Amino acid sequence: MTNRLPLLLLLFLVLFTYSCDTSNISGNFSENQPPRTFLSVDHIDLPEGERLASRVEITWWGDDPDGYVVAYEICIGDNEEEADPCYAESEEWEHTEQTDTTIVLPLTPGEETDDVRFSVRSIDNEGARDPEGASVVFPIKNTPPRITFDPTLTPPDTTYSIMSFGWNATDPDGDADLNYIEFTMNLDPDDPEASDWVRVDRDINFLTLRIDQEEQDENGNATARVYTGRALNLLDEPLVGITLNGDNSLHIRAFDQSLAASNIAEFEWHIKEQTSRILFINDDNTAGADGNIAFHTAILDDLNLSYDFWDISQALIPSGNVLPTPFDPTLRMVMAQWDHIYFISSQLDRNLLYAIDYTTDFIAEGGTFFVNIPSRSIPSQNQSAVFNFLPFSGFQELPEGVSRFTLFPNSEVTPLIDSLPELTLASGAQNIFPLIPEGDANPLYDADFFTTGEHDYSRNISASNRERSVLYFGLDLRNISEESPVMETMEYFLIEHLGFETN
Repeated sequence: MTNRLPLLLLLFLVLFTYSCDTSNISGNFSENQPPRTFLSVDHIDLPEGERLASRVEITWWGDDPDGYVVAYEICIGDNEEEADPCYAESEEWEHTEQTDTTIVLPLTPGEETDDVRFSVRSIDNEGARDPEGASVVFPIKNTPPRITFDPTLTPPDTTYSIMSFGWNATDPDGDADLNYIEFTMNLDPDDPEASDWVRVDRDINFLTLRIDQEEQDENGNATARVYTGRALNLLDEPLVGITLNGDNSLHIRAFDQSLAASNIAEFEWHIKEQTSRILFINDDNTAGADGNIAFHTAILDDLNLSYDFWDISQALIPSGNVLPTPFDPTLRMVMAQWDHIYFISSQLDRNLLYAIDYTTDFIAEGGTFFVNIPSRSIPSQNQSAVFNFLPFSGFQELPEGVSRFTLFPNSEVTPLIDSLPELTLASGAQNIFPLIPEGDANPLYDADFFTTGEHDYSRNISASNRERSVLYFGLDLRNISEESPVMETMEYFLIEHLGFETN
């Protein structure tokens, strides 16, 4: 037994060596197997005559027998194989690592129904693609888009030559199915396609029209330049057929990818022709507003100054049912159409609060602004907005223990420059506050104020800014006595100081 052990050990070593020699092994390694792809729905069964909306949700997954799936490729193609763009080497396949999508399937342009094939194939960890993939044909129908004007982004019922519009366009099949927007002026309802429609991208939802009154056709209709978006990008194509001093309507419609048209939305308003370089703005909303308007228009008439009239007394700028909205940038453009503005109001903290915003372009282009509003106190949170525009730093504070300032009948309103006459009040006034002019302002009038029956001293009630572009008078002009030379004062204010000119 002992003598046979070395022989057995030698035989074991020979067999071990032979088994480790791979050159003696025959056969082939297994090649990578491509993955397979599956759709959660591989066919669509619908009752006869029924179809799906073109916006669909699709889910899929992949399986790899010898590895794992790392990604997918999807493709939308014709359901006829010979015309299918989704052949194996096509560049139409879109890479994704998702296993689902919500997609708007495209219809053939001009068609209301279509059968659209969706295909997907898996990719494994070695880059192999499913050679067959999975696909399903969706019988779909198109739903036309809808469009409406945004009521918060439309002009008042009467405008001059600048106005803005906003709208909302949607598509039941998904907003990605929207294609473009078209608009036109004064559509002929019997022949809509005869109108000159202007086309913009589907992402545009705001436009501004600026009418050129000088450019009119043989029928007297004007042309408008069109600006899109809040950045006011000018389009090459204008809008034509606009009626000045008459009613107009803007029409808009949307088209989807299949070229199906939406409803036609319409907005009607009146366009007034600008006739003067002066704009009279009434912001007086009190019961006596008509008398106040008549008083001031008579001044302009007596000075032979023609003017355009705009009543904004029934709204505040943020609410927008009388004023252009949004007032930035449209209202700035509107105000800059005139060279001079004559502004009256019942309170300092109505629409004058926003003057520094809406007069930016107006002032920059050399415009001048006259303001007549009684200088009554306003809430402190509004004072900075007002006094950033007017040439004052604020109201004079009441002395300690005093409840109000008073102006008595026959009180003097004293000029501070030689060019102005002295004025006298016809009746008294309470709760009128003296003003503190800015250091570089031009004080024009002081008034004799009393506190608790005792004469205090003359304090400022009128001034203009250093640039002589804004002039404020803080007393109701109707309260000046008839014997006082009001017209002499107003002639200096408007013509000599502010440079008001008529056409």
